[in-house]
Parts: sequence; C-alpha cells; structure tokens
Amino acid sequence: MKNDKDDKQIKDNLPQPIGTDAQGARRYLGCSESTFKDLRRRGYLSELRKNWFLFNDLNRDIERLRQEREEHLRQIRRELK
Repeated sequence: MKNDKDDKQIKDNLPQPIGTDAQGARRYLGCSESTFKDLRRRGYLSELRKNWFLFNDLNRDIERLRQEREEHLRQIRRELK
C-alpha cells in the first residue's frame, strides 16, 4: 500500500509536459491528420521549432481560430440582413 502512495507522490511531483511533437499536437487538438496539415500549411499553428508545439501556443492558436470563425459568421449574418 505504501508503494502505491509513494508512486502517486512521485507522479504528482513530476513536471507536466509543456509541449509535444506534431502527432501529439494533432491528438491534443482532436483533428484529423489532413486538417492538422492544412492548419500548419496555412500558418495557423505556432511551432516552437520544427515538429515541436507548446500546449499553451496550441490553445492560443485554437482560440484565435475560433474568434476568426465567429467574426466571419457575424459578417455573413450582417450580409444576409
């Protein structure tokens, strides 16, 4: 029983990962490989270095995409009025 508790303490004290490779980033975002490649090609995803992405940057990039999408939808709604 003590070993389980010690293992948990060790896991809790390990630093959390701050980044991942391209495949991990794609899984983190929950998108298909083709969508991920398209986002990279269009420059929507910030790479720290080749094939390395920070989770904070991915979160910021996705938030920016959501804001752009919302603005685009607002423009369409205005045009339809």
